[in-house]
Amino acid sequence: MYTHILIPTDGSDIAEKAVAAGIDYAREAGASVVFFTAMPEYVVPSEAELMSRRGTPLHDYERKAADAAQAILEKVAHMAKDAQVPFETDYVLNDHPSRAIIDAAKRHHCDAIFMSNIIHSENEETNAALMKKCARALATGGMLIVKDHVMNAELTEPQAGAVFALYLMLTTEGRDYSLDELSAWMRDAGLGAIEERRLPSPPFTSSIVIARKPR
Repeated sequence: MYTHILIPTDGSDIAEKAVAAGIDYAREAGASVVFFTAMPEYVVPSEAELMSRRGTPLHDYERKAADAAQAILEKVAHMAKDAQVPFETDYVLNDHPSRAIIDAAKRHHCDAIFMSNIIHSENEETNAALMKKCARALATGGMLIVKDHVMNAELTEPQAGAVFALYLMLTTEGRDYSLDELSAWMRDAGLGAIEERRLPSPPFTSSIVIARKPR
């Protein structure tokens, strides 16, 4: 049984739905959760910004980032309290959320990682590497839960995912991927017992795919 689940969030409406699904899963499993968010790193002001005093001092930026992270985490904390699910919160400054998630899972000794709406923004090579990093971060017997639009082999269903994929191809390096593609990355990472679970629609048009690290 999994007892400590990492649930990342960026505060968006889509992420909030994923958090709700993660909390439901944790409640059913009798697990506690770690809510985690990554804020953008500090950008050193240019010489022109410094000369014109338009640059933000590091300590001011860190304070504002902490306030923004706290606002995101307080919202999901209330959701966990309402569901009577034990929780803790954490955040970092990191421009690479997927890497930050892996580090957080290690830091908090999580035996399950709930990764929502990450893979559709990345290309195939990056996602394959991400699955391997997740597998390394998990203890033996640990579980990876990936929530996203999980497409059929022809990449035509669900329809919402097919439409969203057009936007992704214009704005990111990614797209919506099929169950076969995701399963292949998971198997190559040494994960097994892969299963897909369709989330109720509405409100979701996505699935979760679960994989486990063999004991």
